[in-house]
Parts: sequence; C-alpha cells; structure tokens
Amino acid sequence: MPDNRAVKILDNAIKAGRLHHAVLLYGSSLQPLEEAAKETATKLFGRTWVNHPDLFELRPEGKMRQIKIGSPDGEPEPNTMRRLLKSLRQTSALGVHKVAIIYEADRMNQVTANAFLKTLEEPPAQTTLFILSTRPNDILETIRSRCVALRVDCPDDKIDNPDWQTWLADYSAWQKSLAGGIGRAISLGDAMMQCYGLLARFETLIAQILEEETSIDN
Repeated sequence: MPDNRAVKILDNAIKAGRLHHAVLLYGSSLQPLEEAAKETATKLFGRTWVNHPDLFELRPEGKMRQIKIGSPDGEPEPNTMRRLLKSLRQTSALGVHKVAIIYEADRMNQVTANAFLKTLEEPPAQTTLFILSTRPNDILETIRSRCVALRVDCPDDKIDNPDWQTWLADYSAWQKSLAGGIGRAISLGDAMMQCYGLLARFETLIAQILEEETSIDN
C-alpha cells in the first residue's frame, strides 16, 4: 500500500469527518493511485473494498481507450458513465457509503465529462468520487475545479518487455558513439542509419506494447 502524504491527508480527513466528495488523485503511475483510492475506500466502508457492493469502477476501453458515455435508452451498458451515474443514484447496498473510482479520467470526451460534471455539482449523499489520472491537465477544468487534488508519490513505471530493454541498451550505445564526435568515433552516414533503425524499432515496439495493454484491458 502507498505510504505518502496524500494517503495521510485522506486518512485525517476521514477521521475529522471532512473528506471532500470528489478527490483527484494524480501521479506518474496508475497503480499507486488505485492503491490509494482503494485503501481509503476500505476505511470508508469499515471493511475491505474487495467485492464490496458499494464500490463502483469505471475504466477506459477499446482501441481508442476512451471512457464511454453509454446508450441513453434502456439499461446502460456495463463500464459506461451512464451506468456508473445510475448506480450512484441508488441507495447504498449496505446503507453506509458509496465509492466510485474513475480510472484515467483524462480519457473522458466532452460528452462524458459533461455528464459526470452534473454529478459533481450535485453529488449523491454519502458518496466519494475518486478521479485518477497521470495527465490531470487534460481533464476538463470545470471538473478539476470541483475536486480536491492530491499528488500521490509514485515509483518509476517500468515497462516489463525484454525487447524494450534491448532497445534502450542500443539507444544508449548509439548516444555514447556520438559523444566522441561525428567523423571520429562514427561516420555521419553510420550515425544516420543507426538513428533511422532505432526510430523504426521504437515505433514497432510502442505499437506492440499498446496492443498488449489493450488486449489485457479487453
């Protein structure tokens, strides 16, 4: 679990009965943000957040990794903003507290953000909204202004991919070859060819990593 200033502030706010209904947690990596939100949810519930009926989560999905608004007709589809807002309007299953966690909130489009904004302006009773983002400046300003923003300390987010580590090593070696000066340690032609090769591999790797992340989310 994260152990930093943001979590302590949230804990103190709960003890004082002054926790804001909307909290924007931001940092360089999503996992510590999620851990901070769920640790706080556990304290609000008075029991673990795992399988809790009053914990609602919304994540981006699809190739574009967008938070979807959902159909306005009939029962809203799972993992859509309309489904989340409907759940929050309902009575708490255990009659205590409701918690919503929106992951990568910067991936809301204008329609989805405006729908969520109405809930921020008139929040349901006994409800806490956690908005998580590694790019908080991309969130609609009117949403950010209605939240208490807390930075969560995050370790470096490393990419667990052997091809990526190989590319980094080759890139570092290319940089070192340039340190001796063009024409001395390496010719201009060789430097350019290596640069083009690195760029081509970089584009392929990024596409591969994004595809793997999308397949995991789906």
